[in-house]
Amino acid sequence: MASDKQSTIDHSSLRRSPALEAAEDRALTQRDGEEKQTEDDKRAHHPVKAALPTPADHPLHNLRPGDHILDRDFRIRILLPPDQQLKKAKLHCCWQLKHLLREYEQIVKQRLQQSADLSSFILELKTVLEVCLKSHPECRSMPPPQYYSQLISEMETLGWDKMLFIDTNFQTLKLKAEDSSGRQHVLNIKLKSKHPTEAPDCSADLPVPLNINWTPQSTLDQLHSQFLLVLESLAEFWDVLDEIDTKTWILEPERPSRSDTMRRIAIKNNVSIRVEVDPRHPRMLPECCLLGAEHVVTPLRSKLNANMHT
Repeated sequence: MASDKQSTIDHSSLRRSPALEAAEDRALTQRDGEEKQTEDDKRAHHPVKAALPTPADHPLHNLRPGDHILDRDFRIRILLPPDQQLKKAKLHCCWQLKHLLREYEQIVKQRLQQSADLSSFILELKTVLEVCLKSHPECRSMPPPQYYSQLISEMETLGWDKMLFIDTNFQTLKLKAEDSSGRQHVLNIKLKSKHPTEAPDCSADLPVPLNINWTPQSTLDQLHSQFLLVLESLAEFWDVLDEIDTKTWILEPERPSRSDTMRRIAIKNNVSIRVEVDPRHPRMLPECCLLGAEHVVTPLRSKLNANMHT
């Protein structure tokens, strides 16, 4: 029986083929090249990365939906003297800017004196304007052209003779009105930039709140007519107070206005009576309060109470 012989192979005696060695050399060269390229790319992109802004970890502004961004243009001319000293410069500006800065004139002069150069002063002036515009929301934006044509058309319908005042922005108006007794009244109107879509702000010297009905189709003529109706509803109230003012000695108020409902009337030395008239029910007995020394006021109060219940 033949036995199998195991043969032992000496691997150290094997030689690597030239083709294998060449392949390994190419692989090593390619790996070294890739590593070098990666390092070069990092060095090449480092300046670009450094130039990019770092992502902020906080909000870049505090604006909220509905906030106004101040965007107004004004014309201004700054004349420097021959010696180019900014402190002696003269400012010429458009009438809108002049009107806007009328309350900040001293601040502008101070900034002009303290600014190092013209650029610094312009920045200071811009800051003052931003503060001014924020405190005057009505000046942030000018009404569109159709606003003015609409306003002129409404005033022609109402009648220019009823206008007592209009400001330079054509937004604040004062209209006069006369009640059936010939008393003169003034209606103050503050128009919005979206007039007539937005209702105006109205006020008057009245003893009751002024409630005006307004729609996008309303006009100043209709507004004036509503005001006349309000005046007529208060005519009897003013008749009563006018009679009191004419026939008694009024201590307070010294200069009664049409909105005052109280009168303090002198009765005799060191004694007076304070009456409060209800604008809606002027013929009803008013609230009364006797003022003076108690020993003098007590008998008068008794007589007053007796007459009130008879």
